[in-house]
Order: sequence, then C-alpha cells, then structure tokens
Amino acid sequence: MTVRQTQDPTWPRFQMPAELLVTSGDQRVRHQVLLEGSETVFELPLPRAPSSVTLDPGGWILKGDVR
Repeated sequence: MTVRQTQDPTWPRFQMPAELLVTSGDQRVRHQVLLEGSETVFELPLPRAPSSVTLDPGGWILKGDVR
C-alpha cells in the first residue's frame, strides 16, 4: 500500500501514526503504521490477498481525496 501526502508543495509534510484496516474474507486485522514524508509504502505480512484496505477507519485524520 502507498500513502501520498499531496498538499501544496510549499507546505510541510506531516508525520503521524495511522491505522489500516485490512479485510480478507471474513477476517479483519488492524495494523498501526507511521505516515511520514510525501510518500510512505507499506508491505504487510498477510496470509492471502486482501479484499479491502481502509486507511484510518475511525476517521481521525483530516484528509481529502482517498483512492
């Protein structure tokens, strides 16, 4: 998974903890991650391919476009 901070290039990039909710079949697992810099890439050990991944499922982080 790749998370990009895409605000105005003159603004600083944030460093913050975040949560990922990974769903695979009927299993849901939460992972704590650290977002830092303009782009952060995560590789998570999973038993099989996820059906969905949700960044910040609790809605704590102020964010715009999430794709």
